[in-house]
Amino acid sequence: MHVQLQEAQQWLTGDTSDVFPLVMKRYSYLRQFAPSLLDHLTVDLEPNRVARVTRGLTILRDLNRTGRRTLPAELPIACIPKRFRPFVGPHGTRNRRAYECAS
Repeated sequence: MHVQLQEAQQWLTGDTSDVFPLVMKRYSYLRQFAPSLLDHLTVDLEPNRVARVTRGLTILRDLNRTGRRTLPAELPIACIPKRFRPFVGPHGTRNRRAYECAS
């Protein structure tokens, strides 16, 4: 519990320049509720942003529905913020954990 409090403190105080690695570290916890959240999530964005975001969400929903673990070869990364793209990795070595956390 003490370690979790320390990690939460980093989030709350901004002691780290980027909390994304902490999000990825908690991936197994995120996976407990992410499929249900994605199934019930309604996306209402500005028209020019919809295609990029919904393509990423569609891929994640499909992976959850089919039980596949491997990301598709043609993976859209435009829906991922630029600062998180290095975590996702180059073509051919995509990191699903990072993709799910960043989407």
